Amino acid sequence: MEKDLLENEIREAEYRLSNYHAWRRYAQELEDAIESTVAFSDLYQEKVIGGPMPVHPQERIVEAKERNRELQRVLRNVAIVEEALGLLTEEQRGFADLYWLSPFVKTRAGDHAENVAEELEVSRATVFRWRDACLLRMMIVLLRADSIILKA
Repeated sequence: MEKDLLENEIREAEYRLSNYHAWRRYAQELEDAIESTVAFSDLYQEKVIGGPMPVHPQERIVEAKERNRELQRVLRNVAIVEEALGLLTEEQRGFADLYWLSPFVKTRAGDHAENVAEELEVSRATVFRWRDACLLRMMIVLLRADSIILKA
């Protein structure tokens, strides 16, 4: 029972770690949308209503980003993953970058663990041992992240 619970928590932590790049992309999309909206409202204010906004546009962008709950939630998740990665040793961080964050290894054809093992010149079993060690070290922090389901 306890082993199943631990395996579920490890799986959940890995899921959150695997969303890191998607969360960063989504945060950038939200920030771009906010900046476009503020820029459009500034243009509308000047052209249609007849005067500039009393607050500087950059300040309005910062305020709009701070008020956007979805953006703040995603940025919080990104920060949590970065905090978790910071718990790793230098060697573990290199492994984590290759295993979870490297687009090169993730996009290669074939078994992911086998690709990482080839790249590092170690056995597949070693890859899984290192993976588990990294996840155990990061798990307590990663489980603080929300399980945000991103739109496709």
